[in-house]
Amino acid sequence: MVLAMQAAILETADEVIDALGGTTAAALITGQALATVSNWRARKRIPPEHFLTVSKSLDVIGMAVAPDVFGMKTPHEVRGGEPSAA
Repeated sequence: MVLAMQAAILETADEVIDALGGTTAAALITGQALATVSNWRARKRIPPEHFLTVSKSLDVIGMAVAPDVFGMKTPHEVRGGEPSAA
């Protein structure tokens, strides 16, 4: 039997930036200035337009990021309920 590894889910902008290798690495990965990434830390949020780039970069190292780090909501949060059992 093969067990799938569950990706660690990062829940803060600081955790995400640190997991990417720090402010300089996050700036290079996203194509943003160092000051911009530093502002993400201060604001405790990464702009949603960086979701795919950051998510793919984290996936390579076996990590994932919670949507609320980008100010996004999951579909069940938008509907106002718990996720349905499929």
